[in-house]
Amino acid sequence: LNIFHSVRKFYTWLLGPFPWKEYTIIEINSYGFGQAPPGLMRITKEAFQTNVYTDRGSALFSQGINQRVAHEIAHSYFGYVVEDASPSHQWISESFSEVASMVAIEKLKSKAEGGNLVAVWKSAGKESTKAAPIYLANELARKISTQGDESVAVDRTNLVYSKGAILLHTLRQELGDDLFFTTLRSFLRSFEKRGTVTTDDFVALLGFVTKKDWKPWFEKYYY
Repeated sequence: LNIFHSVRKFYTWLLGPFPWKEYTIIEINSYGFGQAPPGLMRITKEAFQTNVYTDRGSALFSQGINQRVAHEIAHSYFGYVVEDASPSHQWISESFSEVASMVAIEKLKSKAEGGNLVAVWKSAGKESTKAAPIYLANELARKISTQGDESVAVDRTNLVYSKGAILLHTLRQELGDDLFFTTLRSFLRSFEKRGTVTTDDFVALLGFVTKKDWKPWFEKYYY
């Protein structure tokens, strides 16, 4: 609960008012994942361990658990205040939540831990960058049922979560924190009533805020 409230308060400062008046966290009797339906987090049992691990699985999956919790809380903004218009734009909910969670860890814990996450993104993104562009990552997932290739699922995850996060992290470095987070807040406010968004919506908003045409850059690194 302390982690949730710390992250919630930080996101309220960083991104705007938290959209839920009530938020429920449910323990799932499994390992290694989280989900964020509206006003809800389903998170596996290692999130509820403290300093003592009763089995190897808890110790293994608890690494990075604070970031995973922060990622799921970020879906209250990226996933619900603005929602992907289609699977082709899923990086808006996943990569944007990854970056928000990294900034939370960076500010609430240490810059070193934030830097470790960036290194993970770079490695995973590089591993799958030749598989497909981010825009077509979920087309890969459709092959799983027809080809039974588990590596396709890994590539899809690496692209939607990690390569997309590196793209946003690169923007953050180029723009600086003030302008980058002004852009994210403007994106949330501008499309909150409409709900569903596309990457082109974000690119247009980014261009408006920065007074620069980002279309060629996104054509190269996203499409």
